[in-house]
Amino acid sequence: MRRLATLLLPTAALVFVVAWLTPVIDQGTTLGQGGVPGWEAFRVALSPVWPYEGFEAMNWFWSIIAVSSALTNFLFVAALAHLVWQPGVYRRAVCWALALAFVVDSAWFVFSGDREYLRLGYYLWVASFALLAVAAWLPTARADRAAMPGATSGDRV
Repeated sequence: MRRLATLLLPTAALVFVVAWLTPVIDQGTTLGQGGVPGWEAFRVALSPVWPYEGFEAMNWFWSIIAVSSALTNFLFVAALAHLVWQPGVYRRAVCWALALAFVVDSAWFVFSGDREYLRLGYYLWVASFALLAVAAWLPTARADRAAMPGATSGDRV
């Protein structure tokens, strides 16, 4: 189990990066067109608070979902860094935060009536949150060492 958790961290990071480079929606930008699909999806999701040319206003429900889902990208990066450098500290809280981010990000699939427009990049992106949440849930040898007697007072599992 510990080895699986150790392998899941770089796997989740790799899947996250690949998701940003893979088409996210039908008719969206591609690397071949000189764009970064994940960046375009991020900007569209933030369009309720950071206007993006060519995209119309969303209703209040989709605005909340969109902005929340865009902000989960920052959570992913922060959680990954935290799990790498402070693996024993508040591990379960990080896991639950990532699980909540997975639920928020899944809203595009669950509530959208037109799922055919979603492409591989979206599914990889959502999967990266699930992988990182599982990695946070599983014990690691490094987290176990941090929880041992003699560890600093801030180290908690």
